[in-house]
Amino acid sequence: MGAPKMTTLQKLIKEAIRYGMAPDEVDVDLTDEQAMLDFIGSAQGWDSPREMGITKADRETAKQAWAVMSAKPTITEFNRKHSQWLRARVVRQDDK
Repeated sequence: MGAPKMTTLQKLIKEAIRYGMAPDEVDVDLTDEQAMLDFIGSAQGWDSPREMGITKADRETAKQAWAVMSAKPTITEFNRKHSQWLRARVVRQDDK
């Protein structure tokens, strides 16, 4: 049987934690499957976390931040909150 397959969001979170990236540092709409796949694909081309100076402490901090975000009542709520944050960020950048 084996373990259940990871969702695209779970893969993205795993990759983000590997690089010490908290949710607010991942500039991807978590409701857009293709955008998440693109992020995962591009991250696979990055230097290794060690070469980038990512420490165990960085990964632990990111892991805790993702856990807080994921602790929302549902993943749909998590996606909605992150999408709102992303839209607000785009608007702020457009104002510059």
